[in-house]
Amino acid sequence: MKGALPRLAIAAMLAPLACAAGELDAGALDRSILALRSSAQETRMLLDASYAGQVTAAYARVQREELAKQVRDAAKPLDDPAPQPLAARAANAKALAEKVSSALKDEDVHAAEAAERGLASLAKGGK
Repeated sequence: MKGALPRLAIAAMLAPLACAAGELDAGALDRSILALRSSAQETRMLLDASYAGQVTAAYARVQREELAKQVRDAAKPLDDPAPQPLAARAANAKALAEKVSSALKDEDVHAAEAAERGLASLAKGGK
């Protein structure tokens, strides 16, 4: 009986952690995809405006930083394990999130457009 109490106490302490680390569900995946699609659209519009000289360099830099944060936040749920029916969509969404991040860093409007198209396809239920 001596060893049972510490094991029980350890199990009780670890139980909330096990519950917090859940699987990605369809709703969370859809919300991430929609948020990433919105960020990709904003990225494309910002880069277009920047190339056209419609915004200052300082404004564009601050907006790129804010969009990068939005992309990181939207992609965070994609780090959770996805059940088999969602795994392919989740992996594609994560890859497209990385593409949006790269487009922001490299100021690559074509990469932003490609990510936007991919996310639009995922939003419609594509893989």
